[in-house]
Amino acid sequence: MDDSHARGDPAPTRRRRCALPGLPRPDRPSVLPVSAWLRRLVGVAVAAGLFFVAACTAGSTSARSPATGTPATGASAAAGQRAKPVATATLSCSDPIGTMPSPTSAQPGILDVVALQTTSTLHVSDTSDDAYGLFAKTGLMIHVGRAATLTLPADWAGRAAIAWGNPASEWATSLQIPTCPSPTSGQDAWLVFPGGFSLDVPACVPLQVRAGSEVSTVRVAVGTPCPN
Repeated sequence: MDDSHARGDPAPTRRRRCALPGLPRPDRPSVLPVSAWLRRLVGVAVAAGLFFVAACTAGSTSARSPATGTPATGASAAAGQRAKPVATATLSCSDPIGTMPSPTSAQPGILDVVALQTTSTLHVSDTSDDAYGLFAKTGLMIHVGRAATLTLPADWAGRAAIAWGNPASEWATSLQIPTCPSPTSGQDAWLVFPGGFSLDVPACVPLQVRAGSEVSTVRVAVGTPCPN
């Protein structure tokens, strides 16, 4: 009998050898040559690298998707460049996204020609191809059969732009609204069009509404509340 067992000494512990996934256990004879090991290691590394690049690319693409509802500007929009605003654009009366019998408390009427959200702060989002980098989406209601003009003040020409329509033609500092006809069905007298504001930083934006000889200036809280 072994002396260690006679003395009651614990039996020696055998160490377990761990093998990397996909590679032979070190305590077993390898049936793969060294070149095959290297090819397997390179394959695992390449697969991991491709997965990492694909995940990063998918994340960056979704983060840079522009906001919907903004006007397209041909080559500049396709290239992801910011659209340069024009001085004056004209709303197209075709394809409104809805009709309403009258303005609402959230979108009060202005001179009985247009209705715009002026009672709450508009949410802004970062975009890569709008006029000034920030976009605030809000609908515009117009009274059928009545012309109007929406204009940003001259000192806002390099800071903000407006656009409405379905689709909106281009960003502008002034939007002419023609006398749009009544819808073919229903009796609603107000047409609703998508669009909104583009600006460089959140601000309380003044917007002039003109209908004939009447003029009214409203303040729109774009990304930040207007002061009382």
